Parts: sequence; C-alpha cells; structure tokens
Amino acid sequence: DRPYLIAANYASHLDVPAVYMAVRPHVDVLNFTASSSYFRHSRATAWFMRKVINAIPLDSSDECAACLDRIGALLGPRRPLLFFPEGGRSPSEKLQPFKSGVGLLALELDVPIVPLHITGTLGRWGRHQATACHSRGNPIRLLFGEPLEMRIFRSRDDASRYETYRLIAEQAKQQIEILSRVNGAASTMES
Repeated sequence: DRPYLIAANYASHLDVPAVYMAVRPHVDVLNFTASSSYFRHSRATAWFMRKVINAIPLDSSDECAACLDRIGALLGPRRPLLFFPEGGRSPSEKLQPFKSGVGLLALELDVPIVPLHITGTLGRWGRHQATACHSRGNPIRLLFGEPLEMRIFRSRDDASRYETYRLIAEQAKQQIEILSRVNGAASTMES
C-alpha cells in the first residue's frame, strides 16, 4: 500500500529475474539499481538495462540529492526498488559487507526495507561466468522477511546521519542472515 525497497543478497545475474517472477503478481514495475558501469558497455546494453529490465544506474560518485529525486520519482505502492546492498555479486553463500546506501535511500525516502534471501542461484551465472548454463541442480528459493520500518531510526538523536545509514544497512544484513539460515534449512530438507 506504499513504496518500499527490497534488499537482497546477490550471487548471480539470475537473482533479478528470480525476484521479478516472485513479485510479478504484486507489482506493476520492479526497478533495481545497477552499477553505472553496466550502462557504459555499449548503447545497446544501456538501452536494454533501462528499457527492458528497468535498471537505474547508480554510482558512488552520483550527486546524492539528484539520485534520491530520480529514485523517489520511480517508487510507488506497486513499484518497489530492488537493491543489492553488497554492491557486487558474492562468490559464496556468505554475505559480503553491506554498503550504507540502502540505509540512505530508505531513511531519506522514508520507505521500509523488505529483506529477501535468495538461494539456488550461486553457480548459475555468478561472478566470472559468461553464461547461466552451469547448474548445480538446486531449486531457486526466495524468502521474504518482515519490513524494516524507518520510524525507529528517525527518532535517533544519538547518531550522525551516516551512522544511522550504517545501522540500517547492518540491521537489514542481520535480517537477511536470519532468512538465509531458514532458507538454507528448507533447501536441505528438500534435498
């Protein structure tokens, strides 16, 4: 009933289509952030990223206010933003450190973060793989958690803005780690 971010672990280029398939009945558009370097490969790649898969170029050197305006204009109740706080694809099941950008976006846009753990995509079009053909045969499973509301962080007077962004990112990471244990146990039971 309101805009929100989906924060997920990131192991493979298959993560974006997997999330899209899972949320498709509940959204009109799923936008996601991608490194601006993807948009510099070629004009065809940039067009595909923007027009076909709704990627929003994001770079750490982007002007913050303009970036917030651009992302805020795209968000809506049925138009969430998928965000991978690790930055790049992880080479293992272990979560990498989360960047504070997810906290900045959520707090400044005043939107909740829905944590998501994805399993089964590692080894399928992951880091240093050119295709999605390599498969371990594991099913792809997505487990969503309860939204992380920003009101609990808005009232903090004891921290700087940056510390609050970091705290939000760390809280999102902890929630995804909990989901990973539940999701991993469910995957093991299915095997």
